[in-house]
Amino acid sequence: HILKKGEQVNQTRRSIDLASQAGTRPLPSFMILGVQKCGTTSMYENICQHPLVSKGKRRETHYFDWRWNKDVAEDNVEAHRKEYAKYYHEDLLKYPSILTGESTPSYLLHADIVIPRLLSVVPHIRKFLVMLRDPTARAYSQFQMSIDQKGSEEQLANRGHSLYANESFH
Repeated sequence: HILKKGEQVNQTRRSIDLASQAGTRPLPSFMILGVQKCGTTSMYENICQHPLVSKGKRRETHYFDWRWNKDVAEDNVEAHRKEYAKYYHEDLLKYPSILTGESTPSYLLHADIVIPRLLSVVPHIRKFLVMLRDPTARAYSQFQMSIDQKGSEEQLANRGHSLYANESFH
């Protein structure tokens, strides 16, 4: 693109975008989902190493399952987009060449509610990375995490520590 007289640009250390194109890239650019203990965190962190990718405010937004704003009408798409955008850095919208996304593995488990919400609020998204793992290896990893005694009371309760603490994997 050859700049015309008076045309402005928005520049970061890694990108230059026309100011007139600010806000043209809808959020998010990609979404990672999968099962627990299959590497979604590592995948997200690796993708975010790229100079044209910016992390969101949270890796797991859970907007389309746990944090869906029930005070907003299901069909109020614009209000849901504004709620969802709060999980990303606002200045990112100035730079359409910078990508961002999220990694919320549990979306895979709640497809019945997540898919209709995704289709409504972020119908543009076409980059889904779905991560799976050998079920036995995943179960063993989950068991190891569940019996780990490190963590707060809340973390231990969420892991099911009290159920598995004195059990063997077999």
